[in-house]
This record gives sequence, structure tokens and C-alpha cells, in this order.
Amino acid sequence: MYTTLRAYLTRPNVPLSVHPKVNGAQVRTDGAAQNWSPVDKWGIWADFNIDTIETLFGTLLDTTFKVAKPPPPLNSLRCLQYESHLDFILIRQNSVIVNEALRVACSHLGLRQVEWITGVGNSGDGTFPDWSGIQVSGSNDEESIIPGDTKLTTDVLKPATDKSSSKLDSDDTPVSETNDPETELARSCLQQANYYARSHNARYFYVITNKELFLCRRTADSPHGTPLATRRTKRTTVTDPNTTPNQQIALYQSSSTSITGRDRPTAGTSVSSARSSSVQSTPPWTTGRDRPTAGTTVSPAQPSSGQSTPSWIPGPDRPRAATPILPALSSRVQKSSPPTPSPHPTSDHSSDSTYQPDNTVEDTENLEAVSIRWEAEEGLTVNLGLFVIHLLALVSHEIRPEYHPIDEDPEYCAKFQGFMS
Repeated sequence: MYTTLRAYLTRPNVPLSVHPKVNGAQVRTDGAAQNWSPVDKWGIWADFNIDTIETLFGTLLDTTFKVAKPPPPLNSLRCLQYESHLDFILIRQNSVIVNEALRVACSHLGLRQVEWITGVGNSGDGTFPDWSGIQVSGSNDEESIIPGDTKLTTDVLKPATDKSSSKLDSDDTPVSETNDPETELARSCLQQANYYARSHNARYFYVITNKELFLCRRTADSPHGTPLATRRTKRTTVTDPNTTPNQQIALYQSSSTSITGRDRPTAGTSVSSARSSSVQSTPPWTTGRDRPTAGTTVSPAQPSSGQSTPSWIPGPDRPRAATPILPALSSRVQKSSPPTPSPHPTSDHSSDSTYQPDNTVEDTENLEAVSIRWEAEEGLTVNLGLFVIHLLALVSHEIRPEYHPIDEDPEYCAKFQGFMS
């Protein structure tokens, strides 16, 4: 079928509910969990939003490609009782769509292939994260560049933007409180997924639930103070002067934000999959508003037939170790053990050799997070968020003390826009 990546990645997710026996997210509290680096606070990842994604990926998203037809929606397992039920839905539906979009995008951009698969990166104890983004190499030692973890929940993870569980520090950045039970649950979930990220020196990681996709960016402790992205003035679509800073941030980060106030490109002329040098890069622009009309339809070099059934669906023997459960969360079930940290090489796609993988952050973690609701059908959706975060990690995924906003990062602009900002 022919469609734009935007339309392909914003198809609605199947509606989900949880069984009455499910009381909350699954968390680990055994000895290994006690060694995880504490997540004392997490702020808003302000530069991951629909506006920056439009600037960086807008033309790519509005280009028409030949893609495999997505699988039909499942009519069963919509009432979830175990994490494995949610994993099955993600494997059967979401990962098929996201991986097909990544396949054609990487081919079109001339990038090494990245795939969203079930967890890899065995640290030697036989356990894995639930999910991994890998650079496809054809070897048996493919590098995991972005780990993820599944949680089955009765509600969204307590976001740092909720007034009842956050405050504003001197930089007007929301940070989580320590005395809210729901915030503590979110903290436990983040600490587990963050542990996987540390074991692979990964900048990005995520927790995906039946309620939301919780994307996180790790920042190394900086001797120069506040990270670069947080020192910049935060862009906002809120114009009502009567709104408070917390309300503005919450509105700005809302996952239901629609794409408005811009002329969206339309698809037009078809071109062959063998791209000539004249279409290897997009014209330079700096905002989504100035983006020219997209007029290309791209057929991938490889036929898309047979792509809808992933070859990497795991077998029943994927290890999930039984572990002790928090007394306060006694109905929550077992979870897989985290890997022991072991350094991985950096991505060979990163053009900046100044920064090296971080192996020094031992006591605390600096995290920025953004939530995308499961039911979002326009703007920033779960599938679009996963697509973008895997492409970002493919180009540059090592942890640093500070970052440019994603749409101003020279590496990202060079790869996705064809110019250096």
C-alpha cells in the first residue's frame, strides 16, 4: 500500500482495559533492585514535542512510501491481566507498524537499519530488558541502543507535571516529590528501565504501558551547571497570559496536541526507489511553517510483501525471573531481572567523538521525561514517538552532560534535514 509515514504512524491503537484483579504496575524489590541508581527527580523533556518533531521530520513524515499493510486490529486480549498480554499486542500490532516505518525511513535516508525488538543485551545473568532498539548488523552481538520496559497499570504513571506531586525549582523545571505513593510507583518503574539504559550507556529509554508511552532522556552530571537544553527558553504554544507556568507546561506537553497553524505538505509525484543524488537530502529550512510541499512518493528497494509477520517474535522460553513483590503492592506479579552494567561501544553513526559513553554516574540520575497517551490519534502518538526515538538513538545515543534541543542538534539536522544548523 502507498501512504505517508504520518498517516501510517498515527493509526489509532486498539482500546485496552485491565482486568479487575490488576491493582497496579509490576515492580521489583529484590536485592538486585536495591543496587539500582536512585531516580531522585525527573523534569519535563520540553524539546520532545510535536513542534520540534515537525521541524526535524516533517517532510519525511509527509512523503508517500510503499509500505506493508498493517495487521488488522485484534479483537481478543483487549482486557489485560498480565504483562504478557500487553507484550503480545505490542508485538502483533505496534511493532509491525513501527518497524516497517523505520525500514523505509532508514532506506530513504541512507542510514543503517534500526529495529524495535524484544529485549537483547544479555549481561551474563540470562536476563534482558523487555524491549531493545538495535542496529541491524547480521551478527549475533547486535548493539542495543535504546532499552524499554513494559508495565501493566491501572492509571498513568504519576507525571512530574501534576501539581499534587511536583514543585518548581529555581529554573521553573518540575521535579518529582518523594512523599507521594503514586510518584514512588513511577519512580520504581523508571529506576528499573533506567538501570537497563545504564547497562548499555544509552541516552534514551522508555516505559510503555497500557495507558501511555513514557519516554526518557538521561543526562550526565555536568560540571558546567544546568544542561544546555534546559537553559534555553522553552518554546510554547500557550498564548493565554492568565495560565500559570505549571498549566503552560502541562498544556505544552499534552499528548493530545493537534498539528495546527501550519500548512501541512501533501504527497504528489512518484519517484523510483533508486534515489538519485539530486534527492538525497531535503532543502534547508528551520521551522515547520516554512517547509515546502512534499512531492515525492518513494518505493522501497525491497518488496514489502511478507514484512507484516516479524521474524523475531520471541519463543516461550524468554527468561523472566520470579522476584519478591512490594508488600504494599502485593497483587503485582513478577518481573524480569535487570542486567549487570557492562559497557558497550558507541554508535558508529555518531559523528562527534568528543563525548564518550558514561560509566561514571553512580549515585543519581538526571532524567527528562515526556508522556504520550495510548489513545492519542493525532499529533504525537505512541507509534510516532517510538519511531522518532529510535531514529534519534540510531544517530546519537551516548549520554552527555548537555544537549541541544532535538531540532537544533547538528547531528540530527545533518541526518534528517540534510544541513547543519
